[in-house]
Amino acid sequence: MLELLEREGALGALPGDAPDVDALWRKLMEREERGSTGLGSGVGYPHVRLEGFADFLLSLAISRAGVQFDSPDGQPVRLMLTAIVSPEKNNLLLGVVACLSRLMSDRPLQERLLDAESSQAAWRVLEEADLEVKESVVASDIMKREFRAVPPGMSLADAAAVMHTERVDALPVLDAGGRLIGEVTARGLFAACLPPYFLDLPTVRFATDFDAFEHFFSEKAHVPVSDILGEQVHAIDPDTPLAEMIARLARGDVLRLYVVAERRLVGVIDSFSIIDKVLSI
Repeated sequence: MLELLEREGALGALPGDAPDVDALWRKLMEREERGSTGLGSGVGYPHVRLEGFADFLLSLAISRAGVQFDSPDGQPVRLMLTAIVSPEKNNLLLGVVACLSRLMSDRPLQERLLDAESSQAAWRVLEEADLEVKESVVASDIMKREFRAVPPGMSLADAAAVMHTERVDALPVLDAGGRLIGEVTARGLFAACLPPYFLDLPTVRFATDFDAFEHFFSEKAHVPVSDILGEQVHAIDPDTPLAEMIARLARGDVLRLYVVAERRLVGVIDSFSIIDKVLSI
């Protein structure tokens, strides 16, 4: 948690016209009480929107040992970027999140920062990394770069086991070249448990003797996922803007968006990608 850190470590050396440190600290703690700003992968992003403050300030703190921060992946925070921003500059706040997403996926860059022997050296590492803070957020900024995919020949039973292990309700299906050819969903697995005509009936309460799971395991368990791929897979390019992503995910039949570059799947975006990296900031 943030209270485990020294105030000077979280706020850094503020310029003379910056707001009162005590007031800033209280605001940071209030934000942290709403939920941890640990992003995962050893990165934390404490921040505060301050009424009447017209600037945008960033402070970098490094803890080589790491500090427990209630991050979603349970990892201690070793790199913490603290932001103080005007409420009118919310896009910049999100832009920094986009930069941090790149930092989270770049382990060598993290190690260079941790090896820096001074604050000046750490900032030079960031400058050399050319982490651009953009005022618009696109798919590549918030997508999940690590994801589980399955081949088209995997059985439905094995796909269900992967969903259970990964705690997801849909999986991308890739060919041998890493190209996206569809997705297998929990909804598709449920449909496979039932005779096709059941799906056209308003209710199947009358079918008291029908065991859907017996039907699945006796008739469908070894069927390949390629047999139940969804008719439409929702693919977007890495430069798709935030508003377009939200609009697509707001539609009832869209579980996730697949980010494709040069026909290869490079990332996945679901509702929690938006909540974690945009709405909860």
